[in-house]
Amino acid sequence: EDPSIMGEPDLEPEPEVLEEEPNEMTKLSDEEQSRLVDKYLHRFQLASAGMSELHKEWRVLDLFDRGKQWDNVSIPVWIPKPVTNLIRYVRRTKRANLAASIPQAQFTPMTPLDAPLVTSIQKAYDHVWDEQKVPLTVRRVVDRGLLFGTSIVYVYAEENIRGKYFGENHEGNQLYRYDVKVKRLNNANFFIDPTAYTLNEARYCTVTTPMSFSDVKNTPMYREYAGKRLTEMTFADLQRDKSANGDIYDRTNDKEAAALANETGDELCTMHAHWERYRNESGKWQVDCSYFLWNTDFLLYRIEDFQPSVYPFAVYCDEEED
Repeated sequence: EDPSIMGEPDLEPEPEVLEEEPNEMTKLSDEEQSRLVDKYLHRFQLASAGMSELHKEWRVLDLFDRGKQWDNVSIPVWIPKPVTNLIRYVRRTKRANLAASIPQAQFTPMTPLDAPLVTSIQKAYDHVWDEQKVPLTVRRVVDRGLLFGTSIVYVYAEENIRGKYFGENHEGNQLYRYDVKVKRLNNANFFIDPTAYTLNEARYCTVTTPMSFSDVKNTPMYREYAGKRLTEMTFADLQRDKSANGDIYDRTNDKEAAALANETGDELCTMHAHWERYRNESGKWQVDCSYFLWNTDFLLYRIEDFQPSVYPFAVYCDEEED
């Protein structure tokens, strides 16, 4: 007999247990990976040389902004030293004017048929805005941009599978795979094509991130892609990459010195994420991203044909130059 006729309540369907589909990564041969790493390191060296003068300027600006410009200067104590910090005064005044209120975007459908979709996009946007504290990030970007002339934000998705799935188009579906992240980058960790005046003109750019060596070896996507070559690698195989770790400012702690003093597995190394944008054989723009470590000949991970085909960075410029 039909259970519904006998008055038995309808049971909520049990959520299905979905196995994650294998990630179809494009595996390159050892020779191709070695060739790409050499190419990307050469590009990084060109970009690093192009950024060297800016790094020196940013270091001086940071010293004056923090009032430390006289600390390491060998001059007699009786000579007057100006202490009025006009750089910080101007920076804070302009920041208060520009970042007092950070406007939030409101999406409007162009046709009534688009209203449900636009409503969903607005909810997702509002969630990221609150979850990632975007106004604070923008305020910090404006602050650093006023001091150094520019600042960079990185927008990306971090895998975090969670929720429930009852079936296709089920109203109770709440399955999430990624979290949208909004992160301000340290200017000293961003290296751009020296021949480009804007990000859109850049053929490539590299983002470096200091990480503990154990975190690199235990990251699932790196272990899956690099395999045995990563698991067998030791910290002694790596060279010190001081020019890329972001230590350009005068600080009491030195990442390179701290890395040598850490326990085994906690040593610091520098992750390189190399982004390149070019026209492929179809005549369309294509963006690829490759992750690797200094002094290695293999890739830790590679994304080909990243979508959409634009760099995932937003650049703030205090003023534009031709």
